[in-house]
Amino acid sequence: MPFSENPLWLRCAAFFAGLALAVCGQAQQVEEKLFRLPDGAQAWSYSFSKGQPHPVLPENWIFVVAGSGCAGLQAFLPAYFRGLEGESGLTRFFILQKRGIAPADDGKQCSDDFIRQDHWSVWLADQQAWIRSQLQQAPQRPRRVILMGISEGAEVVAGLAPAVPELTQVILLSHSGSGALETYQALAQRYPHMRAGWRTLQGRLREPPADPDAARIHGRSWRYWSELAAVSHLALLEQITVPVFWAYGGADGLIPDDARRKLQQNLSPARQRLWRVCEYAGADHGFHTGERSRLPDLMWQIERWLMAAPDDADCYSLAVTSAR
Repeated sequence: MPFSENPLWLRCAAFFAGLALAVCGQAQQVEEKLFRLPDGAQAWSYSFSKGQPHPVLPENWIFVVAGSGCAGLQAFLPAYFRGLEGESGLTRFFILQKRGIAPADDGKQCSDDFIRQDHWSVWLADQQAWIRSQLQQAPQRPRRVILMGISEGAEVVAGLAPAVPELTQVILLSHSGSGALETYQALAQRYPHMRAGWRTLQGRLREPPADPDAARIHGRSWRYWSELAAVSHLALLEQITVPVFWAYGGADGLIPDDARRKLQQNLSPARQRLWRVCEYAGADHGFHTGERSRLPDLMWQIERWLMAAPDDADCYSLAVTSAR
């Protein structure tokens, strides 16, 4: 199957293209270290802060779950978050990469070790261990604990939310609001060149292999696809009881045209009122419109949202967008 037929493969390329264009000379020091997971495996982690302690403003702890693929984040931090500078309170960022990714990996060729461990149950367990470890080490609990998911990471965040009782807010970026396979199916219906790939995936999933971690479908393991197929993403979103900030590009080829309408239909009115939506017209999966990056604008809107003062014409409540 050609690379371009699989929207999940494309997430990584688009996400890191966004990172590359966002890079600029920022002075924040990024702490990079190996985090030991409960089963003895290790994964690279990153943390850094923006802003200064404030006697009144709360401290923000943002746990970021990045998108798919096997590229290291070393070269792209903290530049990706330019625009979110800690004006809403001292802001600390925490990022755990997937197993099998070295800091300087370029993501062009994922290792067999990475592919074998790249699936939903591992993502969820590792992120839960990471978040719990960081919160337990805190001298005092921060007033805001925020989960931010980017592309595939947004799906993981939806699964993580019930396991983080300290959670105060959720941020979902470059995501359709539906599960991975639902999105793939919708895109296959929209793009004829993706239909053969979708049919192949469906056929292969009906035939469990002897080794689900070794069998490959579109470059990922059979287990990767099987576990994603078993997740009810919309049900997970309905369980989120804290405010949600959802942003995506209006020209993102990986998000179906009816994504917002479908989410409105599936979320209860009570949940819809918790959601703030920012749709950037003409922007792609990495929030670019032509040569311009909208990422700093987006990050500033997140800052404003944390200050309870959103003012961008691109942003509105999910509960009142039926006429848009």
